[in-house]
Amino acid sequence: MTFANPQADTIGMKISHTFRTIETTVYVKQSIDSIVSLDLPKVTTVTYDTLKGTERTETIDTTYFITQPLKFWKLESRLNAAITQINRWNRKGEGNMFSIQLSNNSIANYARGLSTWKTELDWVYAGDKQEGADWFKAQDRFNIVSRYGFRASSTWSYSGLFEFNTQLSKSYNRGTNNKDAYVSRFLSPARSTFSLGMAYTNNLSNLTAPNAANPMLVDLLLSPVTYRATYMSDTSLNRNFSVPVGEHWLSEFGFSLRLDSRHRLTNDIILRSRLNLMANLLEMGEPFVTVDWRVNFDIRLYRHFTLGLETWLLYDPTELFPKVDSNGDVIGRVRKTQFQQSLMLRFTYRITN
Repeated sequence: MTFANPQADTIGMKISHTFRTIETTVYVKQSIDSIVSLDLPKVTTVTYDTLKGTERTETIDTTYFITQPLKFWKLESRLNAAITQINRWNRKGEGNMFSIQLSNNSIANYARGLSTWKTELDWVYAGDKQEGADWFKAQDRFNIVSRYGFRASSTWSYSGLFEFNTQLSKSYNRGTNNKDAYVSRFLSPARSTFSLGMAYTNNLSNLTAPNAANPMLVDLLLSPVTYRATYMSDTSLNRNFSVPVGEHWLSEFGFSLRLDSRHRLTNDIILRSRLNLMANLLEMGEPFVTVDWRVNFDIRLYRHFTLGLETWLLYDPTELFPKVDSNGDVIGRVRKTQFQQSLMLRFTYRITN
């Protein structure tokens, strides 16, 4: 490879040939036959495949760009460890606590032609400790979402979504006399959601992280056809999730909305919001709208370390919570809005292709 007039302060250098080993964008002098015969403008973008056969040394004095071959798959995984201070009002009780959390978020994006396919794996496991109490499981979530889209315009696409979520271990009562009774476990419940609709995305080429060129990313899915199934492998827990006694399934049908937005406020501050709503048309006579809304405010401190503030609002009318009296005895079951606020110091290790 022959270099001419290399410039250290540019993103590339002028060279006289293209080779199979080119992996980044460079400024290039190309042979007359391979450029002029293609009738390209003076400054253009061409792929490596267009020019890979060039071996001529005769050159012309003009500048072109070469880009690396297209990658149809974009993979990213984030491993997180966090120390968290939590304020919680939910199934496991109320109050302030200290928590240690491990989590992972992995995303696989495929884009080719008019088709896009995004699959996301998200799991969280955390334990907390209140003053004068033992360690207690704070969070346990395992979630997979896979969505296919077929582009209808530059921002809209026809979309189909599948989601599966459950937990990995048993969850126990907190705040009642019977603290040894578990209220949920692996595959009890396990929820599967199928939906069809239209998706709006303001930047189809970047669905994961906002940047300087596009500081605001918006991903909206409107699904007039949505089906959600709740499966219980342990039928003794059915009353906690409105599943009929002795049965394994609860079906819900209606429409849903999913709104995922990410806003880069500064180079080191990102605001993320994820809102999921589902209206169950089979239960119009009861509170029938499920709300799952998470907001994250992340400040990058140094390389792998982030200071984060997270709020999580969850209301699911199929979940029933123990109603206890002043002595801690269960006297009934009620629906309840769950809210959690967390301040965390997070270490993140990122893997990408």
